[in-house]
Amino acid sequence: MNLKIDIKTLKLWLEALYIAEDKEIGGVLFGEHIESDVFKVLEITTQFSDGDQSNFKRNGDEARDEIKKIRSNFKDDNKRYNYLGEWHSHPNSAAVPSETDDKTMFKILGDSATNANFLVLIILRLAGDINLELSARTYLCSGQIIECKIEIES
Repeated sequence: MNLKIDIKTLKLWLEALYIAEDKEIGGVLFGEHIESDVFKVLEITTQFSDGDQSNFKRNGDEARDEIKKIRSNFKDDNKRYNYLGEWHSHPNSAAVPSETDDKTMFKILGDSATNANFLVLIILRLAGDINLELSARTYLCSGQIIECKIEIES
């Protein structure tokens, strides 16, 4: 899968990571289906609560409410615009998903309310003052995990 992320989104993440300091934070990803395996991140949300130095607990009710709000902005065109997945930070470890992260994504994917064929997880961390390290994986209903190719757009 190819994932396009614009500079505006990167700046939002940088600001949020500075605010959170050494606590894990996260949120949802909402995007556009551009072509067969190309998606663009259009909106992100940020949840600052429920994180500590080595753990982030997603608030499912908050995430569902945020997805509903964003979806309504895009006229509920679910074939083109939809929930892509989740993001969270690893301020004190590598910007790669942990085994717990993998299990959580499959749990979310298996939830009938999610109604998705796949989910993306982006992990971020600050690298110095102005740089972000990030990785992205796609989780499939089949149980496969695929690394995403990330393209930064200006």
